[in-house]
Amino acid sequence: MQAPWQQLLDWWFGQGGTARDIVEEKHGLWFGYKPEQDDEARQRFGDLCQQALAGGLQQWADATQGWLALTLLLDQLPRMIHRGTPQAFAGDARAQQLVRDGLERGRDESLAPIERVFIYLVLEHAENLQ
Repeated sequence: MQAPWQQLLDWWFGQGGTARDIVEEKHGLWFGYKPEQDDEARQRFGDLCQQALAGGLQQWADATQGWLALTLLLDQLPRMIHRGTPQAFAGDARAQQLVRDGLERGRDESLAPIERVFIYLVLEHAENLQ
């Protein structure tokens, strides 16, 4: 049985290959803007994003890959789904706390380097040195 977060991680990171392959395939999704990508994020993961923003899916954080997926739902996906609105940043504070908690437990150490980027990016989004 597939973990409930696996479809999101497969969409975000692809399904294999080297880090270079993943970056080449997914760079436009991660750092570009195409309305159709935002629409796809909204259609495929909008409900999960809303659940996460409302405080749900906390049990995902019990597993390292679930922690990563929940972080994406609070930090990256709102920036796509709610682009251009204040709600794009609605999950930032919770994402930052989730990341800090995970870092204290060393969760990032078991992630692939390319996955770690999106954990650490949450702290960059904070624009606060602390």
